[in-house]
Amino acid sequence: MAEGSTTPGKTRGLIRISDGEGRYAVLAIDQRPALLEAIARTLGKPEADVGRELGDVKGLLAEVFAGRVTGILVDPVYGYARVAPVLPRNTGLLLTLDDHRVETTPDGYKRSRIIPQWGVEAAVRAGADALKLLVYYRPDAPPDVTAAQQAVVAEAGAACRRADRPFVLELLPYALPGEDDAAYAKRLPELTTAMAEAFAPREFAADLYKLPLPGSVRGVREWGGPLYRLADLAGAMGQLTRTLPAPWLLLSGGMPGSRFVEALAAATGAGARGYLAGRAVWWSAMAAYPDLDAMRRHLRRDGVAVLRSLDQVVRSLAPAKPTSDWSLANDGRAIGAPP
Repeated sequence: MAEGSTTPGKTRGLIRISDGEGRYAVLAIDQRPALLEAIARTLGKPEADVGRELGDVKGLLAEVFAGRVTGILVDPVYGYARVAPVLPRNTGLLLTLDDHRVETTPDGYKRSRIIPQWGVEAAVRAGADALKLLVYYRPDAPPDVTAAQQAVVAEAGAACRRADRPFVLELLPYALPGEDDAAYAKRLPELTTAMAEAFAPREFAADLYKLPLPGSVRGVREWGGPLYRLADLAGAMGQLTRTLPAPWLLLSGGMPGSRFVEALAAATGAGARGYLAGRAVWWSAMAAYPDLDAMRRHLRRDGVAVLRSLDQVVRSLAPAKPTSDWSLANDGRAIGAPP
């Protein structure tokens, strides 16, 4: 297979979740902890008892936005059953693999895992065009922790390779208990680029990366912070582009919509191919919960406005179609060749 190309199945999946020209406008509604906490607090219920209500919220988000994005990322536990029936045929379906209940060591280091009784094979049966795995990563974590995180990524990548579906790898750094906020924020560009380097080897089989702004939103000078300019972070994002073997997309990390539009412009200028983000588009509507009609009005006004601004940035990217050797079937035989 030619350098830079991928298999026919993976290529078709990437086309399905993009505009077909290598530009990605993907909405994430797979979030669980923040939404569970917000809904439970508002309703005065335990988080374990608001699964149906969380599904209602995700169904609403899909209703309003599904026709306006190239793909939607949803979880299989709370969102899939509400989202899949309303997904337009021209909007790709991404399903998440990662369990939101992350194991934390006594020292505060995180270990990721797949949702129990779930995996790539089940997601493909559910119709997934692509699979996403979130892994929290500290390059300076103890060797047993970094090895465990790398192992879960390698396992998911191998399963996606067997299923011939795109593997979207989301990587997030995190602060340790007691770590100074200012010191951590200052280190974020270094931590993010080192994290990307750790998962750049092709053995992890990532076809697309989902990455944060390599810095603290509160540290950006254009937004009132003291640490770095967006241009400085664009330099770090350019390093991500040069390091990674596959395209990468920017996540919003909960920043306000207007700031995320600015961040995306800097990221695409540095080589990102679009966004895979959620809260910047829809989180502000949660202030109206549990009034779903009020939420719908807010989403149609403010959320759609954010998407339009993001789309202007994404549409400015030059085409970059994923390439494939279309003559090969999954077993390596030429399609149409005599048996």
